[in-house]
Amino acid sequence: MNRPYITKFDFILEIISYITTVVALILAIVGTVTVEGPVPTRFENDGSISTYGSPTAFLLLPLLFLAVNVMFSVSIHVVSPTRWRLPVKNFNQDNANAVYKDVCHMITCAQVLLAVFSVVFTHFFIKAEGVMTVKASYVLIVAMLVEFFGWSLAARHHNAKGHTLLG
Repeated sequence: MNRPYITKFDFILEIISYITTVVALILAIVGTVTVEGPVPTRFENDGSISTYGSPTAFLLLPLLFLAVNVMFSVSIHVVSPTRWRLPVKNFNQDNANAVYKDVCHMITCAQVLLAVFSVVFTHFFIKAEGVMTVKASYVLIVAMLVEFFGWSLAARHHNAKGHTLLG
């Protein structure tokens, strides 16, 4: 199927996200093998430890984000964009490729953000640095909101203005 709205930029971001997710997974495997005994598995907002568990818990986030990465990739490479929930009202079919391109950018940027977060969070999780895991989580939330908001605005602009360039 021809998907002209998926750009080199999107492919590069996808590759970066998969490499980064594999790094997080390797980090988690090393942590699982080297750290002994119960480890902190839940931190409160102030960074204090509230729950302990097995070191295999280190694998949870990288495996989860690997699955999310695959689902995001399937959504842009396999699922028809006519089935996507677009961030625009009164979708203008004449501008479809420009809007689809913005949505692809939104998805691939989210993949990279989640992958980088997975590495950072896993590192601090293994080190039992609760304050830093909480801070990393807040940074991710803000970054995802800014990213989604920015690409949504771009899609709305392209839908309204009649941009049809695929650039």
